[in-house]
Amino acid sequence: MKKGAILFGVLLISILILNFAIAATNSSDNSSSSTSQSSKVDDAYKCIEKQIDDKGCDKLSLREQIFSLWADGKCSSNVKSAKLNSKCWPASKGAGSCDIKTTAQVLLALSANGDSDSSAKAWLSSQNSTPTQLTWLLQIDSNSATKCKISYDGNQNIVQIADDKKVQSGAGSCLSKDSSGYWLRVNPNCYTKTFEISCDKDFITSLLYQKQGSDTIYVSETTHSQSAEGTTEEIVNSLCFANGGTCNYESSLWAATALAYLDEEVVSFIPYLVSLAPDNDQYLPDSFLYYLTAQNEFKNNLLVQQISSEYWDYSGNKFYDTAVALYPLRYESPAEKTNAVNWLLNVQGKDGCWNNGNLGDTAFLLATVWPKQSQSTGGGTTRVDCINSGYYCTTSLQCGNSNGNVLSSYSCSGTFSCCSVQPVTPSCSEQGGKICNSQESCIGGTTSQAPSLNIGETCCIQGSCQIVQQNTDTCIPNGGICRIGSCNSDEQVSTQSCSIQSDTCCIPSTDSGGGIAWWIWILVVLIILVVLGIIFRDRLRFYLFRSRGSPSRTFGRPGPGFPQTPSREIPSRFGPRQIIPSHPMPPRRPMPQRSSELDDVLKKLKQIGK
Repeated sequence: MKKGAILFGVLLISILILNFAIAATNSSDNSSSSTSQSSKVDDAYKCIEKQIDDKGCDKLSLREQIFSLWADGKCSSNVKSAKLNSKCWPASKGAGSCDIKTTAQVLLALSANGDSDSSAKAWLSSQNSTPTQLTWLLQIDSNSATKCKISYDGNQNIVQIADDKKVQSGAGSCLSKDSSGYWLRVNPNCYTKTFEISCDKDFITSLLYQKQGSDTIYVSETTHSQSAEGTTEEIVNSLCFANGGTCNYESSLWAATALAYLDEEVVSFIPYLVSLAPDNDQYLPDSFLYYLTAQNEFKNNLLVQQISSEYWDYSGNKFYDTAVALYPLRYESPAEKTNAVNWLLNVQGKDGCWNNGNLGDTAFLLATVWPKQSQSTGGGTTRVDCINSGYYCTTSLQCGNSNGNVLSSYSCSGTFSCCSVQPVTPSCSEQGGKICNSQESCIGGTTSQAPSLNIGETCCIQGSCQIVQQNTDTCIPNGGICRIGSCNSDEQVSTQSCSIQSDTCCIPSTDSGGGIAWWIWILVVLIILVVLGIIFRDRLRFYLFRSRGSPSRTFGRPGPGFPQTPSREIPSRFGPRQIIPSHPMPPRRPMPQRSSELDDVLKKLKQIGK
């Protein structure tokens, strides 16, 4: 009974140790993955710092200096000294003219390090022009036929709106009837004029725009409504950033982004950027537009453009493009971002840099994906960490859309602002998506976060919900793990399939050290052997002495087979010692037979003792 209780205790202890080992191993895997990423990011920062120290800022191109300043605060004095006419920056060192894109990037780099330049900001804001590629339309809508008055330049024009919502005529020299018959086309010479509209029925007015030659029509964000005899005002507000008087799309993307972070109004640039985006996909416009508008439509467009679930590559430089794509996702964690981060860590060079040691690309990736946090406002005032203080880092526009306040005394990494409230996530339908249940998978699109989803449901954007094939899981039976998104750094992608088609089958790398550590097994075996040794200690002691040829110490007599040593008398002052006659030795008990179980135990103990 006693031995059974001990054996039960051994079994219980072994189970507890195994459970602890499994939990410790899983925890170690997670922490090691996080530690591995942190270590690789540190290596990347060390790589650019080493290049800067070895070459010196003076030897770097202006692009390398700007991105080094943005990522690590390096080469600040060199960047500032490259300024032309105390107001702007050229495209390269030694160039004689200012460049909008370069100046915008410098302002972002300075802002990321708590610095600013008011003269450069003023110059950038002044480089706007009216785009000629857009056509603007005025829409008047009512539930029934109505007569409206449109006033501008002191003149009043009457327009009839029929039951089918078509306009019956134009309205003076600035507004002509569109070919579709539903809208009034605005003459480009009248873009700066204010149009006052009043109707005899309840009505709504808004401005539409489209790229010339395109069938796609966009609706402005602002819509005005009034009851009968009320008045609304509409004015075309369309700008771009121009080099030499001609709109430049890439420059407009960077300039609008820089000014938006600096709390400048950029709504007037959005129509130009949106309508010409399809013709300029090499610049990844959806990334900039998501930052500028906080509309999930652009975010979802951006995510579905990821190539091979790893990176973005539309300009010919996958590292630069991936940095651009991840820029507005600094405080978000969609699966596409996780995939891209894992890809970056897997293709990182041994020196810590990316793209064969390219300083500019590496610094830009660090600035957008793993930026350092600036604690200064540029005026020497120290700011407190935003997230650690219980607030939220986001864009100022997202903060305003969520009815929050930007907290300027708190800091976020990169060019993001601290908001007093958590940004509101639109519903799946508001994002233009459809909800897939637990038995369906999003095919041909991307999944997005959305509130009010039940367990197992996903919001599918630009894809279709399809029923998952049952019993198609060949991953788990072959030792793999089905993961949403990409595999961990200590795993390899397998061609085995998962029950959910969008999941990835991940197999532990052969050198990942997965599973329970070998020393745990040795510890369990040792505990069992020690307890068995305690239980059978009497027999083990006997066989150990016998195997070594040692005399038995039982009862203090010589063991069998040893000759009796003749006694000798020892002189004593008390006289001769009395000799006690000896008794015959009791018969020796038969030797117990060794069991095979004990043989195995002794064999293992001998091996351990070697």
